[in-house]
Amino acid sequence: MAAGFIGGHAVAMPNITVSYLQQTGTVAVDTPIELWVRVSSDGPVGNALGFPFGLAPRDLPKFGSWLDWSTLKDHQLEFASYTSVSVGPGYGCTPNCDVRGYTFSTYYGSRVPAFFGGSQDALRTGDFLLGTFVPDGTHATGNIVFPLVPFLSINIYGASADGKPLSANISPINGFEACSHAERATCSFTRNVVAVPEISSLSMALMGVGAFGLRQALRRRQTRWV
Repeated sequence: MAAGFIGGHAVAMPNITVSYLQQTGTVAVDTPIELWVRVSSDGPVGNALGFPFGLAPRDLPKFGSWLDWSTLKDHQLEFASYTSVSVGPGYGCTPNCDVRGYTFSTYYGSRVPAFFGGSQDALRTGDFLLGTFVPDGTHATGNIVFPLVPFLSINIYGASADGKPLSANISPINGFEACSHAERATCSFTRNVVAVPEISSLSMALMGVGAFGLRQALRRRQTRWV
């Protein structure tokens, strides 16, 4: 999606997409399942670009939110200046991240940049490991839908004419998400989890016969060269 809406006016920004790196697939039962996310954009967004941070000046939000801590109420005030932008990666699960047969574990580490966990001062594109669905020991099989949806939100910060700090979200209502609620039936992250067939007694017997025959052949070959 390339535009959000602030006060009924479209906000122009680069065409940003958030998607599952491998939406579907087949895995063996009791195999951990990594969830990778791909972020792409046809233009940069970030503070290093300077004002207007990769956006068109005429399309920056006119009003922002100011929280009056004395009353704990939000007020919409007009921006007099714009100071920075932040990109907030995150994810949501409905009703929760754990599913039949698996529990979700978020990823932190240095092997790949974390996709989520605090705001960033620039939009990062590429492939990111969001977390891993870990088998819970119940050996669940079948087509399993994992209701985790990664998203990005973009916020603009600035101040009013009298110096009050303002912020405005310029993302779509639910952020730039990998799978919208209306499309969950076709775009959810899924895996076909299959059981690993046990080796039958007949197969084991045939494997034993084969191994015995191979040993005998090797022994005869060694005898001829003596």
